[in-house]
Amino acid sequence: MSERSRKKEAITDKALRSDPRIGGIRGAVQLAQSGIIQSVLAAAVALWAIGHATTCSRSGATVSRQKASRIRLPFETCSQTARGAALAFLTAAASQNSRQWPNVLTSGLAFLLGLGRLFSGAEWRHVALHQLNVLLVATLVVLLASDFLPLLEVGHDFQVDRPLAGAFGSLAAAVLIAFVTPREWLAPNLVNQTPFKLPEAKPSPEETCSWFVSIITFQWISPLVWKGWRVPVELDDLPSLPWYDEPLWVLSNLLKARTKYKKSLWTILRFQRTEILTMSAWIVVDFSMELVGPFAMYQLLEYIAAPEEASLHPSIWIFLLFAGPMMRTIAFNQYVFTSTRLVVRIRSGITQELYHKAMSSLEPEDDFINQATAKDAGKRQSATTKAGRMANLMASDTDAIVRARDIVRAGIGVPVGVVITVIGLYQVCHFCVKTHLPRRVVWLLSILN
Repeated sequence: MSERSRKKEAITDKALRSDPRIGGIRGAVQLAQSGIIQSVLAAAVALWAIGHATTCSRSGATVSRQKASRIRLPFETCSQTARGAALAFLTAAASQNSRQWPNVLTSGLAFLLGLGRLFSGAEWRHVALHQLNVLLVATLVVLLASDFLPLLEVGHDFQVDRPLAGAFGSLAAAVLIAFVTPREWLAPNLVNQTPFKLPEAKPSPEETCSWFVSIITFQWISPLVWKGWRVPVELDDLPSLPWYDEPLWVLSNLLKARTKYKKSLWTILRFQRTEILTMSAWIVVDFSMELVGPFAMYQLLEYIAAPEEASLHPSIWIFLLFAGPMMRTIAFNQYVFTSTRLVVRIRSGITQELYHKAMSSLEPEDDFINQATAKDAGKRQSATTKAGRMANLMASDTDAIVRARDIVRAGIGVPVGVVITVIGLYQVCHFCVKTHLPRRVVWLLSILN
């Protein structure tokens, strides 16, 4: 070995030992290889199944419901094949390396749940689908962390066996198939949940589309858009509403919240607490992903300037240059979708509540407000009716309430973005006087722009 090669290896070893990210990667690898995550996950899924069965037996709910979507055989066949292949590959890998047996446990449990749901009722079939999808995603992440994450280190001596590569490909295919498979619809059990008589629940395109369509493309609304482009859209052309957006169901939830809080602010916060929390989560992801692209570009420039001092492979930064903006776009679109649904539900609930209050009130027919105003002005005025005041309340006042939805973006997203930016700038500026000042300035300018 030449002197130059030995010097290069010494620099690389020193960079690996001094880089705290390498310690974090190796800690994650050790945790994934310990089998603790797989054991806890399998126990949690078992408790989940037992708890669901106990709840159904105590409430007297039937295991099968009449209205439920059928299993889509092409997607189900591909899913079962991918899960079976993953189990076979992991078993072959475990015969060579015993630390793969926890992965065999989780993948085998997912395979058995997939087979069992074919012969069970609609409700358990729906629950088992969620359980096996959780197992598949968790097994894929653990396998990625334990056997593929070390490949990111520069100068690594790790090798991936063929069974592990096959298992990773099969698990990735199973997760991808689950992501693009249309969701199974199950009729909700709303008995004794509301004082109003709700219409019969029917599956809507929003509920039955795949997660890929629901999160990324919103393809379920495309037929309506294309029809509106060709011909005028009638009311009958609109897709059916999901059961959770039914106006009477929205009103019943608002009235339940109103019984606990008299102020409209606290009523709305309880009435739409799930949507507000979802909006907060998406906006946090949005502001966090905003800095991933500049950070990846900075690290890539560091690698180009001094490749012999790099501790991580540059492919991770190239991937983040794409993944960061992509995740930010998805998060922002989901925030807009969720906030729009929040606005529609608040407007629907408050409008119905105002109408119910107006219909149940016993106010006198004379309009004393307008009569007093006309007497003071000394002239006859066209009196505003109660219906006019009610319309003004529903229009302007309701709009004033729903326009405050962006307070979530300003109150949660901005502080999170500021904190992340300050921490990142401190980490960079703290060492900028020592080395690599020009490249750090470039990264700072890219953030500020």
